[in-house]
Amino acid sequence: MNNKKTLIIDLDENKNINKILNLKSNREIFKEEKFNKNISVLNLNKKICVEKEAKKIVEGKLKNYEKIIMDTSNNSFEEIEKTADIYIFLIEPNITEINKSKKILEKYIYEYNIPKNKIKIIFNKINKYSIDYNILKNIFSEYRIIGKLKLNIKYNYLINKNIKIIDEEIKLDFLKIISKIKGV
Repeated sequence: MNNKKTLIIDLDENKNINKILNLKSNREIFKEEKFNKNISVLNLNKKICVEKEAKKIVEGKLKNYEKIIMDTSNNSFEEIEKTADIYIFLIEPNITEINKSKKILEKYIYEYNIPKNKIKIIFNKINKYSIDYNILKNIFSEYRIIGKLKLNIKYNYLINKNIKIIDEEIKLDFLKIISKIKGV
């Protein structure tokens, strides 16, 4: 994050950000956990707190950070999600996930009034059985597609085993996408 003070807000009940960053799963919903000197994680869960309370906390945090990243879920907080400058959707290239993603995108556009130009798409877990990339680009032609990640068991291994070593192939995939995000 170019040494910018960054807050990751995890709105997902699974707390995958904690797992990926090897932080303990924090049950205190408004307590920030430090990952390093520049990055902190704040967990919010709709089952535990109300949106009005969560929005007040997040608004108070915004002034302390230069970058805010949100990991959302289907049961997230509408008012908090509306504060983002960019929305990145990871979409798996299969019929079930495409249909689910289309519904979520419609919710963002028609209920949350998020402009389409703020929404970016990354196709995740591309493999030989995936829907053809040209078809995917056509289905999501209204949005900017900023990358694709091939299915690689190393990704799952990294996430599920909290391994910190990333090989060059994985690093290059992520650097390509990061450079496109920076260019947005």
